Amino acid sequence: LLKVNARELYHISRLREDATAQWDIRRTAGAMSRLAKKVMPLTCLLMGGKDSYSKIYKDIFGKPPKLSPPE
Repeated sequence: LLKVNARELYHISRLREDATAQWDIRRTAGAMSRLAKKVMPLTCLLMGGKDSYSKIYKDIFGKPPKLSPPE
């Protein structure tokens, strides 16, 4: 059992859903994010691994973010 606020959950998601994270940790963090998105969809709109931020942003806003990580 874990008690976190939205900011902490974003941080966990950003680090642990990234492609460089271990697969089982990535799966657990993804499940946590999916559950949080059901409860607070607007707050968790951009939640995801740091490698997928640009794609998530583009899917929501229809354009890439002004700043994106190097490829």
